[in-house]
Amino acid sequence: VAEDKLTDIKNKTDNANKLVQQLSFTSDQQNTLVQYLPENKREEEVISSINSIAAANGVSMLSLGLETKADLQEQVVFEEEFVNANLSPEQMFAMLPKKTSAKNLSASITVVGEYAKIRNFVISLNKFKRFNEITSLEIQRSGNENELLQANMAIGLNYLPKIESIVGINNEIFGEGKFDMSVVDEINKNTTDVSKVEVGSRGRANLFAL
Repeated sequence: VAEDKLTDIKNKTDNANKLVQQLSFTSDQQNTLVQYLPENKREEEVISSINSIAAANGVSMLSLGLETKADLQEQVVFEEEFVNANLSPEQMFAMLPKKTSAKNLSASITVVGEYAKIRNFVISLNKFKRFNEITSLEIQRSGNENELLQANMAIGLNYLPKIESIVGINNEIFGEGKFDMSVVDEINKNTTDVSKVEVGSRGRANLFAL
């Protein structure tokens, strides 16, 4: 049993070294991940990007607000190797890694423009290289203007705070000697090759026009 445990520790140590080596060869992929799911809110960047998307698609920005949802209380993970360790409770707590999870930054957006331009604005938001999800979308007439519409929408933009530390050889990250970077290909595909919304040839260009 002791020999098996030593072998397991050696394998995981080797995997840890391989992971460190891989990081030096995947800087471009790391940059893509950090841009798509950053470590902090990057509020100024979000505001600037959404304003640029609105301007590029010819819609007028009426309002743009950001709100952070309340964070859940942090939980700790107790590693089995600490149970019988000769440490005080304070030392054990200080060494335990904290669980981290994605946090949500909600953006409330109101724009005015023609139907086709609002549609293109929504499509462009989906191409935004930052994890986002449109949680609500409402389009209505803007005053007495037949061709102008007002779109009220909310999107969620996640960010993932950097984990403070990984303590314990039993952490699942050391189970293999490489990171699964296939998600980077999915990000690049979904942020550069987004299906366009088609308007049927028999339909009206503005669905809200009389």
